[in-house]
Amino acid sequence: MKELSVVEMNAVSGAGWGPFAGIGIGAVAGFLSVLITNKLTNQTYANRTQEQGKTNAGIIATSALLGALSGAVAEAR
Repeated sequence: MKELSVVEMNAVSGAGWGPFAGIGIGAVAGFLSVLITNKLTNQTYANRTQEQGKTNAGIIATSALLGALSGAVAEAR
C-alpha cells in the first residue's frame, strides 16, 4: 500500500480551499435552508413580511460566516 504525501492527503481531503470556499458553501447551504423552510411554511415573495425577509437574509449571512470560519479552521490544521 502506497503512503500518501501531505500534498496528496490535502488534495484528497479537500483541504487548501480556505475561508473563501467556506463562504460559498455556507451561503449555498443557508440559501437552501431558507428555500426549504419557505416551501414547508408556504411562504412566497408575495406574502413575506419585511421581518421575515430580514430573518432569511440573517440565516444566509450566518451560514456564510460559519462556513468561512470552518474553512479557515480546516486550512489552519
